[in-house]
Amino acid sequence: MVPVIGQAKTKQTVKVVSTQTAQPHAYALKTRAVAYKNQNLTSKVTLTKANHKAAWYRDQLADIKVNGKKTRFYHVTSITGQKSFWIETCDLQAIYSSQFHPKYQLPAAYTGKIAVLGDSIPAGWDGVRLNHGNSYFDWFGQYVHMNHKRLHNYAIPDAKIVGHRYITYNSGIEHGQDLSTQILQHKAQLKKMNYIYVAIGTNDYTKASGSGSLTNIGGKLTTYLKYLKKLNPKAKVIGILPLTRYTMKSNVNCDTFSNDRGFTLKQERDYLKKVYHKQHVKVVDFQQLAPSIITDQNHATTLNDGYLHPTVQTNQRLGLALAQTFTN
Repeated sequence: MVPVIGQAKTKQTVKVVSTQTAQPHAYALKTRAVAYKNQNLTSKVTLTKANHKAAWYRDQLADIKVNGKKTRFYHVTSITGQKSFWIETCDLQAIYSSQFHPKYQLPAAYTGKIAVLGDSIPAGWDGVRLNHGNSYFDWFGQYVHMNHKRLHNYAIPDAKIVGHRYITYNSGIEHGQDLSTQILQHKAQLKKMNYIYVAIGTNDYTKASGSGSLTNIGGKLTTYLKYLKKLNPKAKVIGILPLTRYTMKSNVNCDTFSNDRGFTLKQERDYLKKVYHKQHVKVVDFQQLAPSIITDQNHATTLNDGYLHPTVQTNQRLGLALAQTFTN
């Protein structure tokens, strides 16, 4: 046991009960935050304004008794990995908090409504679990300076352009899984949106998806885009092309790997781009927008499972890149 720094006169003591690896998650600092260099809390870290404008990524947790009262601390690291410290959980907040103003956030708050239709990647699935509040759209919403409640993320893991499935999870709640059922389930809300982002297509490329040919995939997307425009003529519909991905076994970039229907991911991406353009829908292609985020050289560390789903740090970078395309 050691006295808490600056409180030796009151004989407060610190005892580390347990330490373990924690699931990755991004946080922001509260204004009052106090950070420490070690678990024994013997040395404080000087926090700067820049630190309060940055995200901090959890990698460990510790249960610590302070004066006999157990509390939980997280070990957090900067996005570059160059700075880290221990901090009590009550001194952290969600990255979409209205009190958090990250560097590069738009100065004027966006007050409209935005919806997201899509698959596991915009939903925040990291290859193991849904990392709630850490998707790249959570970061996008924060960077365009909008109220989190006005960003409606309807994306669902394993969603496809072709299909009409529903899935039940989250305490038994049924969700429209594919693009068609996402639209049908949220039809009333979509009528009220100012922007509708469609970020889907990677699961139509996967083996045995049942999505058929590029012509069939493109035809379904055309139908749903027309329906969205008819449903809400005033909304700006924006298509986001599938992210770079790799084969699980051979670690080959899927841009050059033909699936069981004979087309590569690049061919699908190019075909979807033509469909969006034909429907006068703006297209976001991260390969052109931010080609250095996910590459053949770094994908083992930028993708949480090594082949498809982004890490929490990569989601921040994707969110910032997408926000830089936003025009109010």
